Amino acid sequence: MNIIKNISKLIFSTALLSGSLISAVSAIEVDDLYQAKIKVESQASSDRNKAQKLAFKQVLIKLAGKDAVTSNEVLIKALNKPNNYINQFSYSLQNSETYLLASFEAGKINKLLQTAEAKIWGKHRPLSTVWLVDEQGQDRNIIGDLSSNPINQAIKDSAQASGLPLNFPLMDLSDSMVVSMADIWGKFDTNLLQASERYLAESIIIMRVSDSTLLPLDCNSNCKSFALDWHFQLNDQIITGSYQGNDKEKLVTKAVNDLANKLHQNFSYTFSAEGGNFLDVEIVNVPNLTEFIQISDFFTDMTLVEDVQLIKVNGENMIFRLNVVADKNAIMQALKLEQNLAEISNLAGSDIDPEERLISFAWKG
Repeated sequence: MNIIKNISKLIFSTALLSGSLISAVSAIEVDDLYQAKIKVESQASSDRNKAQKLAFKQVLIKLAGKDAVTSNEVLIKALNKPNNYINQFSYSLQNSETYLLASFEAGKINKLLQTAEAKIWGKHRPLSTVWLVDEQGQDRNIIGDLSSNPINQAIKDSAQASGLPLNFPLMDLSDSMVVSMADIWGKFDTNLLQASERYLAESIIIMRVSDSTLLPLDCNSNCKSFALDWHFQLNDQIITGSYQGNDKEKLVTKAVNDLANKLHQNFSYTFSAEGGNFLDVEIVNVPNLTEFIQISDFFTDMTLVEDVQLIKVNGENMIFRLNVVADKNAIMQALKLEQNLAEISNLAGSDIDPEERLISFAWKG
């Protein structure tokens, strides 16, 4: 413990909203928030300039949400000058289509969002497994990860563009033993949540697309060709939506975009231009230097944490002071999303003002 006590004199700092991204297990860290892929007709300068602007808009939507990008005057003005923020770009040929791959400077974009007083959905985002049924007439098919159904790829593409991490089940023997068609179509979430643990997901998306039973019974010539409904569940939070249209790929794209927008509203944090908000967090039972370093790295890599200091060591318990650039409640929400932290209820301090109560977690690693 002498080594750890000596280390307590050090200050662990990180650049605001570092662009460094590390994989996690539950609330995963999305590693492409500052990158975008846009299809182009050619590599001519006119097409390139248009694609760079679209790529910049896509990145801002992933971070600040569609509503902010279309209404915030600072962001609207910045959209006309993507070259001020782009880091590098290249071209890629995929399935006979040409794409521009653009990467933007995280520091400059973070500063722009701060200046715009935007709300940001941080890089820690819940991973969802998609349980999708495509109904055609009397036939119902579960769309797994390896399916050639085009709506599979449409969902993956729109999720990537929205910064929404998701995966599809393999629908192999293991899945078939746990999940049935009736579970998905009937939205029986217990088995689906259990099966999703295999894919490290903490939330599920149930999606049904139909050209028959989901359409109104009194359908006439004015009816659309397809109906879609979706159901998202994360712990006790449930979000739903339903639409009708003539293009299945457009319907699933709209579903993913709408879900991403709703999650952004729920999980985004307000930037503080001044900063200066401090939150003390206790981590209990830190037995060795290795776990101490892991915890320090975890805090310094958190979105919206500008600076971290170890301010007290008491045996194997440590108190870290976080200098955050958002509301304290937003940081607490982010901490509770982390699977490697387990909140400890301080029953003995129940008569203490919640604002003064020390927040404690056990480190699960």
